[in-house]
Amino acid sequence: MTFYTKLDWPKIPTDMAEELLLYSETAVDIRNIMPDAQHFKLPDSAIKWCNDNLPLPIEYEHRIQKFFHNYTTVIHTDKLRIEAYNYVLTDNEPITNWYDDNGVILGTVQFEQYCWYKLNTQMFHRVTNLNKDRVAVTIFELLDRDKLRDIKIARGNAHLK
Repeated sequence: MTFYTKLDWPKIPTDMAEELLLYSETAVDIRNIMPDAQHFKLPDSAIKWCNDNLPLPIEYEHRIQKFFHNYTTVIHTDKLRIEAYNYVLTDNEPITNWYDDNGVILGTVQFEQYCWYKLNTQMFHRVTNLNKDRVAVTIFELLDRDKLRDIKIARGNAHLK
């Protein structure tokens, strides 16, 4: 079973990556669910760059995801996306683990800075080892709950929450 795939996609230009990190310091959280795990709308110039350079539909959500160093994630599956395409902007040590239904680790990765990854967000997973803030560009298809349920049933994992 594949939990993630490292992708051979173009790197975000260095000056844009630096601007996105600065932007993440003052941007407004568009979800406003958890103060230690925020999502920001990607600036239009970065969305344009992604649409021009990445093989993804332009309709996908384009965001910056920021986990603060004191954030503790729980083992979970994502609620409104099947997969995510992430590009880590910060150089630090978070680890992402994937788990089976009983909480046994099935796979682990420490994502490299300035690399694109495709993540399976419908497998149970958790981010650990957040010694510093982690900032990443995240692109995904935003699904409604009915479509997500149908996809889970088709994949045989309707039991996942």
